[in-house]
Amino acid sequence: MDEHLQNVRLKMARADAHIEEVKAALNIGPRAVAGQRTHGIGIQDDWTLEYTTDIPVPGPECGIILGEAIHQLRSALDHLLCALAMRNHDRSICEELRLQFPIHKDAAGFLSNRLVSQGTLESALGTREFRFVEDSQPYQRNQLSPTFDPLYILGQLDNIDKHRIVLVLDQRLAISGYFESAKGMAPFAVSHQPVKPGAQALDVGRPLPEPPYAVRVENMAPFIVFSETDGLCDGAGIFPMFRAMQGTVATIIDGSVRFFENG
Repeated sequence: MDEHLQNVRLKMARADAHIEEVKAALNIGPRAVAGQRTHGIGIQDDWTLEYTTDIPVPGPECGIILGEAIHQLRSALDHLLCALAMRNHDRSICEELRLQFPIHKDAAGFLSNRLVSQGTLESALGTREFRFVEDSQPYQRNQLSPTFDPLYILGQLDNIDKHRIVLVLDQRLAISGYFESAKGMAPFAVSHQPVKPGAQALDVGRPLPEPPYAVRVENMAPFIVFSETDGLCDGAGIFPMFRAMQGTVATIIDGSVRFFENG
Protein backbone atom coordinates (compact mmCIF):
# COMPACT_ATOMS: atom_id res chain seq x y z
CA MET A 1 0.00 0.00 0.00
CA ASP A 2 1.18 3.51 -0.77
CA GLU A 3 3.25 4.96 2.09
CA HIS A 4 1.20 8.14 2.07
CA LEU A 5 -1.96 6.18 2.79
CA GLN A 6 -0.19 4.53 5.70
CA ASN A 7 0.42 8.00 7.10
CA VAL A 8 -3.29 8.74 6.76
CA ARG A 9 -4.04 5.71 8.91
CA LEU A 10 -1.50 6.90 11.47
CA LYS A 11 -3.52 10.11 11.77
CA MET A 12 -6.58 7.98 12.46
CA ALA A 13 -4.69 6.07 15.14
CA ARG A 14 -3.62 9.34 16.76
CA ALA A 15 -7.26 10.47 16.88
CA ASP A 16 -8.17 7.24 18.65
CA ALA A 17 -5.34 7.74 21.14
CA HIS A 18 -6.64 11.23 21.97
CA ILE A 19 -10.10 9.81 22.70
CA GLU A 20 -8.54 7.42 25.20
CA GLU A 21 -6.86 10.46 26.79
CA VAL A 22 -10.27 12.12 27.13
CA LYS A 23 -11.61 9.01 28.86
CA ALA A 24 -8.63 8.92 31.19
CA ALA A 25 -9.15 12.58 32.09
CA LEU A 26 -12.76 11.73 32.99
CA ASN A 27 -11.68 8.58 34.87
CA ILE A 28 -13.62 6.23 32.60
CA GLY A 29 -12.48 3.47 30.28
CA PRO A 30 -9.57 1.06 30.72
CA ARG A 31 -7.29 3.71 32.26
CA ALA A 32 -9.79 4.72 34.95
CA VAL A 33 -8.58 4.69 38.54
CA ALA A 34 -10.73 2.25 40.52
CA GLY A 35 -12.70 3.57 43.47
CA GLN A 36 -12.98 7.19 42.36
CA ARG A 37 -16.49 7.11 40.91
CA THR A 38 -18.78 6.44 43.87
CA HIS A 39 -22.37 7.62 43.86
CA GLY A 40 -25.69 7.06 45.57
CA ILE A 41 -29.25 8.17 46.16
CA GLY A 42 -30.54 9.15 49.55
CA ILE A 43 -34.06 9.66 50.93
CA GLN A 44 -34.25 12.87 52.94
CA ASP A 45 -36.25 13.54 56.11
CA ASP A 46 -39.03 15.11 54.03
CA TRP A 47 -39.04 12.04 51.71
CA THR A 48 -37.49 13.89 48.79
CA LEU A 49 -34.56 12.38 46.91
CA GLU A 50 -30.97 13.51 46.53
CA TYR A 51 -28.04 11.95 44.73
CA THR A 52 -24.30 12.42 45.08
CA THR A 53 -21.36 11.52 42.88
CA ASP A 54 -17.65 12.20 42.66
CA ILE A 55 -17.50 11.64 38.92
CA PRO A 56 -15.18 14.40 37.66
CA VAL A 57 -16.81 17.30 35.84
CA PRO A 58 -15.17 17.83 32.42
CA GLY A 59 -12.81 20.79 32.51
CA PRO A 60 -11.47 22.82 29.58
CA GLU A 61 -8.58 20.38 29.18
CA CYS A 62 -11.05 17.65 28.16
CA GLY A 63 -12.45 19.89 25.43
CA ILE A 64 -8.93 20.65 24.23
CA ILE A 65 -8.01 16.96 23.97
CA LEU A 66 -11.29 16.17 22.21
CA GLY A 67 -10.61 19.02 19.80
CA GLU A 68 -7.24 17.45 18.99
CA ALA A 69 -8.93 14.10 18.30
CA ILE A 70 -11.41 15.76 15.97
CA HIS A 71 -8.66 17.68 14.19
CA GLN A 72 -6.72 14.47 13.59
CA LEU A 73 -9.77 12.97 11.87
CA ARG A 74 -10.24 16.10 9.79
CA SER A 75 -6.57 16.29 8.83
CA ALA A 76 -6.56 12.59 7.87
CA LEU A 77 -8.89 13.55 5.02
CA ASP A 78 -6.59 16.41 4.02
CA HIS A 79 -3.64 14.01 4.01
CA LEU A 80 -5.68 11.63 1.86
CA LEU A 81 -6.31 14.37 -0.68
CA CYS A 82 -2.60 15.16 -0.81
CA ALA A 83 -1.72 11.48 -1.15
CA LEU A 84 -4.03 11.25 -4.15
CA ALA A 85 -2.49 14.33 -5.74
CA MET A 86 1.09 13.22 -5.13
CA ARG A 87 0.68 10.04 -7.17
CA ASN A 88 1.17 12.11 -10.34
CA HIS A 89 2.62 15.37 -9.02
CA ASP A 90 5.47 16.62 -6.91
CA ARG A 91 4.67 16.83 -3.21
CA SER A 92 4.88 20.62 -3.44
CA ILE A 93 1.43 20.62 -5.07
CA CYS A 94 -0.16 20.28 -1.64
CA GLU A 95 1.34 23.54 -0.41
CA GLU A 96 1.00 25.35 -3.72
CA LEU A 97 -2.72 24.61 -3.99
CA ARG A 98 -3.35 24.51 -0.22
CA LEU A 99 -5.19 21.26 -0.72
CA GLN A 100 -7.95 20.58 1.79
CA PHE A 101 -10.62 17.92 1.59
CA PRO A 102 -13.86 19.81 0.84
CA ILE A 103 -16.84 19.22 3.14
CA HIS A 104 -20.14 20.79 2.07
CA LYS A 105 -23.81 20.43 2.94
CA ASP A 106 -25.07 21.23 -0.56
CA ALA A 107 -23.98 21.12 -4.19
CA ALA A 108 -23.83 24.91 -4.43
CA GLY A 109 -21.23 25.07 -1.69
CA PHE A 110 -19.17 22.30 -3.25
CA LEU A 111 -19.23 23.81 -6.73
CA SER A 112 -18.23 27.23 -5.40
CA ASN A 113 -15.29 25.80 -3.42
CA ARG A 114 -12.09 27.55 -4.49
CA LEU A 115 -10.49 24.25 -5.56
CA VAL A 116 -13.56 22.98 -7.39
CA SER A 117 -14.94 26.01 -9.21
CA GLN A 118 -12.01 26.38 -11.62
CA GLY A 119 -11.28 22.67 -12.05
CA THR A 120 -8.14 22.81 -9.91
CA LEU A 121 -9.03 19.85 -7.73
CA GLU A 122 -10.08 17.62 -10.61
CA SER A 123 -6.87 18.45 -12.47
CA ALA A 124 -4.77 17.63 -9.40
CA LEU A 125 -6.49 14.35 -8.55
CA GLY A 126 -7.90 12.97 -11.79
CA THR A 127 -11.53 12.69 -12.87
CA ARG A 128 -12.35 9.39 -11.12
CA GLU A 129 -10.77 10.55 -7.90
CA PHE A 130 -12.55 13.89 -8.07
CA ARG A 131 -15.90 12.12 -8.49
CA PHE A 132 -15.05 9.98 -5.49
CA VAL A 133 -14.50 13.12 -3.39
CA GLU A 134 -17.76 14.58 -4.69
CA ASP A 135 -19.67 11.39 -3.89
CA SER A 136 -18.27 11.53 -0.34
CA GLN A 137 -19.88 14.89 0.37
CA PRO A 138 -22.54 15.12 3.13
CA TYR A 139 -25.21 16.23 0.64
CA GLN A 140 -24.53 13.09 -1.39
CA ARG A 141 -24.20 10.72 1.55
CA ASN A 142 -27.26 12.01 3.41
CA GLN A 143 -29.51 13.73 0.92
CA LEU A 144 -32.43 14.21 3.31
CA SER A 145 -30.45 15.65 6.24
CA PRO A 146 -26.89 16.56 5.17
CA THR A 147 -26.28 18.70 8.26
CA PHE A 148 -26.80 15.58 10.40
CA ASP A 149 -24.18 13.66 8.45
CA PRO A 150 -21.15 12.82 10.64
CA LEU A 151 -18.78 14.20 8.00
CA TYR A 152 -20.50 17.58 8.02
CA ILE A 153 -20.50 17.63 11.83
CA LEU A 154 -16.78 16.77 11.82
CA GLY A 155 -15.96 19.73 9.59
CA GLN A 156 -18.02 22.13 11.65
CA LEU A 157 -16.67 20.94 15.01
CA ASP A 158 -13.12 21.32 13.72
CA ASN A 159 -13.92 24.90 12.70
CA ILE A 160 -15.43 25.63 16.12
CA ASP A 161 -12.34 24.34 17.86
CA LYS A 162 -9.98 26.31 15.62
CA HIS A 163 -11.74 29.62 15.40
CA ARG A 164 -13.91 30.23 18.44
CA ILE A 165 -13.35 28.34 21.67
CA VAL A 166 -12.38 24.92 22.91
CA LEU A 167 -15.25 22.47 22.69
CA VAL A 168 -17.58 22.70 25.67
CA LEU A 169 -18.60 19.43 27.29
CA ASP A 170 -21.51 18.82 29.62
CA GLN A 171 -21.40 15.87 32.01
CA ARG A 172 -24.73 14.22 32.83
CA LEU A 173 -26.04 11.10 34.55
CA ALA A 174 -28.62 8.53 33.50
CA ILE A 175 -30.22 6.93 36.56
CA SER A 176 -32.65 4.03 36.67
CA GLY A 177 -34.11 1.88 39.42
CA TYR A 178 -37.36 1.24 41.22
CA PHE A 179 -39.37 2.27 44.24
CA GLU A 180 -40.65 -0.15 46.86
CA SER A 181 -43.74 0.94 48.78
CA ALA A 182 -46.97 -0.40 50.23
CA LYS A 183 -48.45 -0.28 46.74
CA GLY A 184 -45.71 -2.48 45.29
CA MET A 185 -42.75 -1.82 43.00
CA ALA A 186 -42.60 1.04 40.49
CA PRO A 187 -39.68 1.48 38.07
CA PHE A 188 -38.17 4.85 37.13
CA ALA A 189 -35.57 6.01 34.64
CA VAL A 190 -34.24 9.56 34.30
CA SER A 191 -31.48 11.09 32.22
CA HIS A 192 -29.63 14.37 31.95
CA GLN A 193 -29.16 14.73 35.70
CA PRO A 194 -26.32 17.25 36.18
CA VAL A 195 -23.02 16.30 37.74
CA LYS A 196 -22.05 18.92 40.30
CA PRO A 197 -20.12 18.94 43.58
CA GLY A 198 -22.22 17.98 46.58
CA ALA A 199 -25.74 16.58 46.84
CA GLN A 200 -28.29 17.34 44.13
CA ALA A 201 -32.06 17.02 44.10
CA LEU A 202 -33.21 14.09 41.97
CA ASP A 203 -36.24 14.71 39.78
CA VAL A 204 -37.65 11.39 38.57
CA GLY A 205 -40.26 13.14 36.44
CA ARG A 206 -43.20 11.61 38.29
CA PRO A 207 -44.86 11.82 41.74
CA LEU A 208 -42.95 10.03 44.46
CA PRO A 209 -44.65 7.14 46.28
CA GLU A 210 -46.47 7.76 49.52
CA PRO A 211 -44.02 7.36 52.41
CA PRO A 212 -42.64 5.23 53.78
CA TYR A 213 -40.86 3.83 50.72
CA ALA A 214 -37.46 2.58 49.64
CA VAL A 215 -35.53 3.29 46.47
CA ARG A 216 -33.24 0.86 44.70
CA VAL A 217 -30.77 1.97 42.02
CA GLU A 218 -30.10 -0.46 39.18
CA ASN A 219 -27.90 1.77 37.07
CA MET A 220 -26.24 5.17 37.34
CA ALA A 221 -24.24 5.78 34.20
CA PRO A 222 -22.32 8.93 33.31
CA PHE A 223 -22.42 10.33 29.82
CA ILE A 224 -20.92 13.49 28.36
CA VAL A 225 -22.60 15.56 25.68
CA PHE A 226 -21.60 18.42 23.41
CA SER A 227 -22.72 21.89 24.43
CA GLU A 228 -22.63 25.34 22.81
CA THR A 229 -22.20 24.05 19.25
CA ASP A 230 -24.78 26.53 17.89
CA GLY A 231 -27.31 23.72 17.55
CA LEU A 232 -25.00 21.55 15.47
CA CYS A 233 -24.95 18.62 17.89
CA ASP A 234 -25.89 20.03 21.30
CA GLY A 235 -26.92 17.20 23.60
CA ALA A 236 -25.27 14.49 21.50
CA GLY A 237 -22.99 12.11 23.37
CA ILE A 238 -19.36 12.87 22.57
CA PHE A 239 -18.24 9.25 22.32
CA PRO A 240 -21.05 7.94 20.05
CA MET A 241 -20.66 11.03 17.87
CA PHE A 242 -16.90 10.61 17.67
CA ARG A 243 -17.29 6.97 16.66
CA ALA A 244 -19.77 7.98 13.96
CA MET A 245 -17.32 10.56 12.59
CA GLN A 246 -14.45 8.11 12.87
CA GLY A 247 -16.41 5.45 11.00
CA THR A 248 -17.30 7.88 8.23
CA VAL A 249 -13.68 8.95 7.72
CA ALA A 250 -12.54 5.31 7.76
CA THR A 251 -15.12 4.46 5.09
CA ILE A 252 -13.84 7.25 2.85
CA ILE A 253 -10.23 6.16 3.34
CA ASP A 254 -11.09 2.52 2.63
CA GLY A 255 -12.96 3.59 -0.50
CA SER A 256 -9.85 5.36 -1.80
CA VAL A 257 -7.61 2.27 -1.61
CA ARG A 258 -8.44 1.28 -5.20
CA PHE A 259 -6.84 4.44 -6.53
CA PHE A 260 -3.53 3.57 -4.95
CA GLU A 261 -3.62 -0.08 -5.93
CA ASN A 262 -4.25 0.81 -9.57
CA GLY A 263 -1.57 3.47 -9.60
